Amino acid sequence: MTIHLTDDEAFVLSDWIYELQQSKGPLSDEAVWPALYAIDGPFHTTSPLIFAPDYRGRLAAAQARMIAGEPGPGGPGLLVRLSGDEAVVLAHWLCESSPPPQVPVGKLLAAIEAHGVAGTDLPAARRRLLATMGRNEDGIMFEDVPGHRPAGAATRDRSS
Repeated sequence: MTIHLTDDEAFVLSDWIYELQQSKGPLSDEAVWPALYAIDGPFHTTSPLIFAPDYRGRLAAAQARMIAGEPGPGGPGLLVRLSGDEAVVLAHWLCESSPPPQVPVGKLLAAIEAHGVAGTDLPAARRRLLATMGRNEDGIMFEDVPGHRPAGAATRDRSS
């Protein structure tokens, strides 16, 4: 699914994601990281704002416009591509977390709902995303799980 964000929305979301990455506390659901990276990655590769000397001032202005419901300065915006699993996990996590008021949560949730993934099985989506990160359904790295053997690992023949 593709979600179009305005320049202000992408900028504010990117900063919020950066702050999440820098925070000392663990994220409540690690399976949400692929969706957050899918949002933040394209912004970092296309926007010069992350290197602007007046970054904080521009961010504050974007946040103020969003809170006031004012249009931004225009621009191409950003197309974010999420898989169905990423969208489902992100939607559930956003509903449970408490993002700051300037984060465009409503727009993300509306776009996800419009794509009809709301009925997708959350536990299965989490398992698939965590597996792509090398983790089991509890978020534990596979190699840290007692008795785990990597796929394709040879077994010793004890009959010889």
